[in-house]
Amino acid sequence: MTVQVFDKKLEDFETKVSVSSCIMRCENKILFIKNANTWRGKWTFPGGKAEADENPEQTLVREVFEEINMNLSEYRFLRRMFYRNPLYGDYEISYFEVIFDKIPEIKLSNEHLESGWFSLEDASKLDLIPGMKESLEMVFHE
Repeated sequence: MTVQVFDKKLEDFETKVSVSSCIMRCENKILFIKNANTWRGKWTFPGGKAEADENPEQTLVREVFEEINMNLSEYRFLRRMFYRNPLYGDYEISYFEVIFDKIPEIKLSNEHLESGWFSLEDASKLDLIPGMKESLEMVFHE
C-alpha cells in the first residue's frame, strides 16, 4: 500500500483524522514503539488520534501518557504533515519534539509490543507504518 506524504495541504485534501505524534530524542537516538493493534508489528512514534474538541497539544499529552505512561510538560512543535492513504483517506499529523538528557523509563500500554531507541539510520531499516519513512526524511532532512 502506498501512502502519499505532503508537506502542504492540497486543495482537495479532506482531513478525516488529526493525529499528534511525539519524536523523543536522546543521545542521537529516537524512541520508536511497535504496534500491537491496527498496524500490528509496525514501528512508529508515540502518539495518536485526536478526540472531539482536542487541540494537537492536548492530543499529544494524552496519547503519550496513554501509550508510554509519561507526563509531558515541555515539548516543541516541529511541523504538520498531510497523508493520503487509500484505505483510510486523508489525515494530518502534527509532529512535536522532546529532547532528554538521559533515556527515560518507558512503560508501554497493551497497545504496543515493545519500544526501542534507534539512530536515524537504524530507524530507516525498521518495519515502519506506511508513510513513516517519507516522514523521517521530511522531518530530519529539511
